Amino acid sequence: MYVNPYAPVNPAMMGVTQQRLNNYQAQMPQVPAYQQQQFVPQPPMPLMMKGRTVASLDEVKAAQIDLDGSLTYFPCPADNCIYAKAIDMNGMPVIQTYKLSFEKEAIPKRYADAEVVEALQQKVSSLERYMNMKGENINANESVHNDANIQSASQQPKPDGSNAENAGEQSPVWARNGNGAR
Repeated sequence: MYVNPYAPVNPAMMGVTQQRLNNYQAQMPQVPAYQQQQFVPQPPMPLMMKGRTVASLDEVKAAQIDLDGSLTYFPCPADNCIYAKAIDMNGMPVIQTYKLSFEKEAIPKRYADAEVVEALQQKVSSLERYMNMKGENINANESVHNDANIQSASQQPKPDGSNAENAGEQSPVWARNGNGAR
């Protein structure tokens, strides 16, 4: 039977059609309009690299590889390197060599100012003078590291009795006791 969709609708038939639709919907299970899909995570495929261990470059040159252009790796423990072989666009083999280098990063040199060097030289010469004078008086049982036992060079008597060359000179820091006094 052919139904004209443009024909006027009979109101009496409208009630029957609506009743059939309600009955049909009551029989069907209620499903939400949007159903969320649950994604099940797939375990990742293990990454595989093509290649094998070789003994020399000659073995890499003779090795058969895939013609798809992908790299095939050949670790060589004898040469301490890794060879990678592939086919280029012209069908010719290309072999690349990777070697581990142990180059250390260059440490920039830092130079001291002339003033710092001169101050250090003065401290060393002061220490040498002190050690030369103290060397005659050091006893084997005396503690060298005890600051209370160390006297400044200006406080020690000179063998000739004169103490004029150290007059006005401040004693070095290492010659002071723990309180900063001489």
